[in-house]
Amino acid sequence: MNAERSDRAESSQPLEWTADNTHGHGQNPYHVHASLMFPVNAQVMSFWTEGPLAHGSFEVSQADDEGRADALVDVDVWYKVGGAFNPDRAVVNYVRFPGNKHGLQIVTHHAHFGDEKYVLRFRIRVNLPWAVDNAGAPLVINSLTTQLPQFAHHISELSAGTTLKHIALASDNAAIRVDRAQVDVGTIRTTNASILGCFTATRSLALATQNGAITADVILLDEGGRSNGGGPSLTMNTANGEIRSGLTLSTGSSRALGGTFRIEAHTANAPLDLSFARAPANSLLNVSASSANAPARVTVPSAFEGTFDVQSTWYTPPSVVPGGPVEDPLGRRRRRDVRMDNSRQGVVRGQIGWDPRDPDAKQGRIGLQTSNAPAVLAL
Repeated sequence: MNAERSDRAESSQPLEWTADNTHGHGQNPYHVHASLMFPVNAQVMSFWTEGPLAHGSFEVSQADDEGRADALVDVDVWYKVGGAFNPDRAVVNYVRFPGNKHGLQIVTHHAHFGDEKYVLRFRIRVNLPWAVDNAGAPLVINSLTTQLPQFAHHISELSAGTTLKHIALASDNAAIRVDRAQVDVGTIRTTNASILGCFTATRSLALATQNGAITADVILLDEGGRSNGGGPSLTMNTANGEIRSGLTLSTGSSRALGGTFRIEAHTANAPLDLSFARAPANSLLNVSASSANAPARVTVPSAFEGTFDVQSTWYTPPSVVPGGPVEDPLGRRRRRDVRMDNSRQGVVRGQIGWDPRDPDAKQGRIGLQTSNAPAVLAL
């Protein structure tokens, strides 16, 4: 929706501000505050900036506030000089688009030499209700999007029943942290900063940065019933920053059978470590993971069946490390069968399965690659 901008808006209304300099901060003695409400059933809630002089923080939290069924948006602005925040230099609008789409737009003028004193520090706080009605029905947010360069993002832990059907957070030069959230489709992007989060994803989750680390605990939940037969996917991409992820694969069923999962993780000049805590029996798992000039490691779930391909440079040879005894995921006391071929320098290929093979077993693939450092597949 951000691409639509205000030229397609049904209405655009400047916020009404209250000055309160008693809450000034250090070098920013001037302070103003405004509040507004977004309906939680909005098709889109979006927040974006235009212009170079805004930076700050964006926060989402949740509170058990009886009698409130909308999202409360608090906006604070701090600045250095008295004329920095006026309509000629900056404006903040509540924008409504067709189709029940609501947005907060921050516009600042283009920077010139000496404009540093006019830089504005924002804090945007979105407080969601705990439930959508008095009966306690779980909260579902249709779409939450940001395009806020130089804004640190923090999503507090949301209640177990709260679902974000679509979330797209975008920043630059600022970190993004998600304490805990369940999403159907999620995209988290920044540059020159880290991404840290704990997610449950039912369709897709993409985390991307540069010159920053990605640290994520992710549950991929394949609820089935998709017309294309594909399950949830996770992609993590960075460079010059490590990727470290703990992964749990699930179907949401007490029998823990089946499911399709796809994971891609790529970095360079920094370590990569993917560790699978659990996967359903007879699931299909495809993994592509790589680094360069740094160690790369994948710890395989015991339920995995399929092929693997581990590569590194010949003088830092790849390895497949056997683990301790593992239980048959189907509880039949079958034997885990691991076959390897390391006849080529710098490459270990092989296959993992359970013997005897179940008729419903799927054949996945794990590809792991780095250079000038060890590549380790831990069983």
